[in-house]
Amino acid sequence: MSLAAVMTDLLPEIPLALHAFWLFNRGSLFSAVERGGDNHGVLLLIDTSSQRAVTIIGYGLEPFVSEMTLEVCLNAAAGSLAKEEYGPALEAFIREIERQLTTLQHQLPRTFGFEDAGTWLASGESPAEKVMARDDDLY
Repeated sequence: MSLAAVMTDLLPEIPLALHAFWLFNRGSLFSAVERGGDNHGVLLLIDTSSQRAVTIIGYGLEPFVSEMTLEVCLNAAAGSLAKEEYGPALEAFIREIERQLTTLQHQLPRTFGFEDAGTWLASGESPAEKVMARDDDLY
């Protein structure tokens, strides 16, 4: 994952989410090889004129990171943003997205139907050993 944090002073009539979209896609914030599904970037855009923030993620993270997860990360930074404490806001956002991604990482094997190796070992024999031990002819 790559993270870009940008602070800007936008005019009130400029939609923050739209600005973030164009900045993310045309701002050269991530390397040229991070395109499409290979883009695991996260942009945190903070508007210092309104203490608003928005985040956008790359296509490579979209199947795994929900809008609710991003809202949780933004909410972690909201208190500091309201006080115009941008350093602590960024720190809170990073801490929360790290926590969310770590939780997600631990859930991925189960999400895709894989079990822990410990589960196989606890049963006494692996699934491969069970198949090999069958007496009947598979063909």
